[in-house]
Amino acid sequence: MGRQLGRGTLLLGTLPTQARVSILRYNIGMIAIIFRSTQRMQLTETLDQWMGKILFVTVPPPVTVVEPETGDVFEEGAEVPSAPAERRFGLSLIISGVRCTLQYMVLPVVLPLIGLAGDFSLALVLLLDVIALSLLVSSLRYFWRNRHPRRFDILPLSGVILLLILGSLSFDLWQVFN
Repeated sequence: MGRQLGRGTLLLGTLPTQARVSILRYNIGMIAIIFRSTQRMQLTETLDQWMGKILFVTVPPPVTVVEPETGDVFEEGAEVPSAPAERRFGLSLIISGVRCTLQYMVLPVVLPLIGLAGDFSLALVLLLDVIALSLLVSSLRYFWRNRHPRRFDILPLSGVILLLILGSLSFDLWQVFN
């Protein structure tokens, strides 16, 4: 029963039962790992395409690599220059913070105390809203256009900040037109 088909090839039937069971368990485990990783990649690809449509960006297709020993599936080429996107994202956060400080502390409290309250304060806040919004959207576009490996990490924070800026912008515009 110990037949060999070719050089170094051993039939599964020639192994002891315990060894065959171990090999089958290993193979089934590897199939399960690859299946889970493939499902995760399909979800990531769907989210990428969805976000690409929202941001008007063409998302490049993923280049995937399956590591043979562990069965881990990951994207190759994850070394994307992230300095421009991180700078834009950080700058949009700083501008949002400056806008909030101006809008809620300096403009309503400090300017009337020194006698400089005027209509220019609302225009300044609107300008800062638009700048912060444009920087945030441009950084998100950069992250998705380059398939940055941390693009899903910044998405929740970006979403919250985006909603806050849009809410503030709509309130300021409501004040202008009423």
